[in-house]
Amino acid sequence: MPTPPVRTRWHRLRTNLVFLAPALLGIAVGVGWGWASPMPSKRSFDVTARQFAFEPGILRVNRGDRVELRVRSPDVTHGLYIDGYGVDGKVTPHGELVVRFTADRPGRFALRCSRTCGVFHPFMTGQLVVEPNLLFPGSVGAAAGAAIGAVVYAARTGRREP
Repeated sequence: MPTPPVRTRWHRLRTNLVFLAPALLGIAVGVGWGWASPMPSKRSFDVTARQFAFEPGILRVNRGDRVELRVRSPDVTHGLYIDGYGVDGKVTPHGELVVRFTADRPGRFALRCSRTCGVFHPFMTGQLVVEPNLLFPGSVGAAAGAAIGAVVYAARTGRREP
């Protein structure tokens, strides 16, 4: 009867690396390509509405985030309307408007001034970008990497016929 192979620390480390390396690579690739994003959280923005622009002009959030916008106007009365979310409010000169909502749909949504504020009022727009919160594909990458590691390990350590 043949003697069983001696399992050393190096052998156990090598075995663990064969399983873990593809899984970690799958996670790294998934995160690098934007497949995974953080869990929903609270996002706050200070927005200045001035003739004839919103500053910042683009607001980026993840799907599921609770969004709070504090809108201020240094000059005239402005409005804030967000397409697709039904958010509508008015901010007076030197006043503040606070708007809260949950970004529950991914996509690009226009921010528009909903109160006539001057001759270039129709051009006063901004953008809300709600990015998908894709934690699932990153998990699939890790699982696929672990499966590949298991197949490689099984192929390398399989029983060999004498």
